[in-house]
Amino acid sequence: MALNKCRRFLPCILLIFIAVIIIGNQLYWQPTFIPKEWLHSMSVKIKNKVILWKQPDLSKIRAVIHYPKKFSTNEDEKLLQVYPIGLNSVEMEMFLRTVSLFSRALSSANITHLVYGGTAIGSRRHHGFIPWDDDIDVWINKTEKKKSKEILSSIPNFGLYSPNNFQWKFFYKNLKTLKWKQFRWPYIDIFYFEENATHIWDELPPHRTRYYKKSIIFPLYDRKFQSIKLPTPCAIDKFVGEPALKNCLSSSFSHRMERFVPAKFHLKVPCSKLYHLHPFVFRTKHNETHYKEELKQNETLIHKIFVPTNLCTT
Repeated sequence: MALNKCRRFLPCILLIFIAVIIIGNQLYWQPTFIPKEWLHSMSVKIKNKVILWKQPDLSKIRAVIHYPKKFSTNEDEKLLQVYPIGLNSVEMEMFLRTVSLFSRALSSANITHLVYGGTAIGSRRHHGFIPWDDDIDVWINKTEKKKSKEILSSIPNFGLYSPNNFQWKFFYKNLKTLKWKQFRWPYIDIFYFEENATHIWDELPPHRTRYYKKSIIFPLYDRKFQSIKLPTPCAIDKFVGEPALKNCLSSSFSHRMERFVPAKFHLKVPCSKLYHLHPFVFRTKHNETHYKEELKQNETLIHKIFVPTNLCTT
């Protein structure tokens, strides 16, 4: 009798046991690096943590863009020809996925990195990309070059182009752009900085245009960049400089096509001329401890955030 009862309940016990194992595995493999909405079929493992991403439609990543043969006679249309929207939604998504993975991989290895160049300007001035930009610039300490190379080279499905005397590039391999190159677009441009006790500067002479006080950079803080956050200098206004906040330069180089933009499309205008065409951040003092930053386009509020005023130690 007792044996028959055990046999009767044995299948149920086995089913419960299997269910526990399956649920446990699903919980164990829960991605921790990338938000759930970014899950896709690629699988990347970093320090025993797995990232799964749902495959985007890579056919929508454009290998070529065409410049108009002549300028419009309408002033706004002409400005949009010179300052066009640089990325479509899939290209934007691939950039954010790539830089998120890049940043979290470096952070997991305690490698200091921060936004740089146009990406730093975009973070401060637009809470993301400069609308007409088409790459991401990141700065890493030169003393961690070997370590960062080991980390970034070990990520499946992604490539690292690491030439001497030129910036490196981190990219997703399964793309059909720039087939004549050793890298693909979209990519992360990686620069390295040298330092002394008080300043840091770019290791590459062509980019060594300025020496930055460490006191305006460290400690870094995570600042809004589109839908994610990236490590940013604590005094971002001083880091990018007042001219970059007031004047808007058009793109002079197409990273998508790895070629210079035709000279007639090179322009610098007061950013105020573009306020009605692209989103810009307006910073005001909210109180003694915080700034208020509002992202607006043509007086329409898109969002606002509050940033501490005393992020730097000095």
